Amino acid sequence: MKGVPVKIKKKWNEKEDEKLVASMLDVLNSGAQKCSKMEGGKFPHYCDLCTVFGKDRANGRDAQTAVDIISDINREETEMLINHLTTL
Repeated sequence: MKGVPVKIKKKWNEKEDEKLVASMLDVLNSGAQKCSKMEGGKFPHYCDLCTVFGKDRANGRDAQTAVDIISDINREETEMLINHLTTL
């Protein structure tokens, strides 16, 4: 597609990976402490959320996992890049 900006993905190095994992673990651990305080307590707006989302669950033939979605995104980006490069 002409005129579509192409995003170049940044390659992560090992040091950045380590920092990312450490940060994610910090968030996970702090979140677990906060969640344990709510255990057995009331969930605010539960009825409202049930009204909005109901039993909205992906299952069966058309269900997708996060891996499927990321794979689709990567494939589409690759196709866009190839199309862009072939039009040059």
